[in-house]
Amino acid sequence: MLLVHTVTQAYIYVYNACAGNFSCLKVGLELRRKVGSFVMRTYIPSILIVMLSWVGFWINKLSEPARVALGVVTVLSIATLAATSRQISVSYLKALDVWFGVCLFLVFGALVEYALVNVFVRREKKQAEQVFMHARESTLAGYNDGNDPLIRIITVCSLQLDDI
Repeated sequence: MLLVHTVTQAYIYVYNACAGNFSCLKVGLELRRKVGSFVMRTYIPSILIVMLSWVGFWINKLSEPARVALGVVTVLSIATLAATSRQISVSYLKALDVWFGVCLFLVFGALVEYALVNVFVRREKKQAEQVFMHARESTLAGYNDGNDPLIRIITVCSLQLDDI
């Protein structure tokens, strides 16, 4: 659908020339674009999608499925909105293309942030597990003289839990 323009002024002139009386028609048009529906269908939804992608920064870092789902949905939504808002295909870059490029960059940046947080959380977990295993082994080694049945049960149970 093309954008709707309204004619606000039109002029008709009749000219008298030196060589005689000739009729001439001159029309001047002043066009104004109605941008209300365009703003409502393009800019406001894209702003809301970008803001929605930033909501993920307040989601708990251990809630991986919620953060990833929010990131993927917002990236796909902004890409779909950008693809459907192109009304006329031209070979040059338009301001709307730049707008959606920036929006896609911001939303994709939020998704990359989710991935980085996930990497750091996994490193923290791995380091905590290593510290716990080292502390458990040193504690069990210090108290286990080979005859204590309780230490043997704890060792067997922890070995079985590691296999799970």
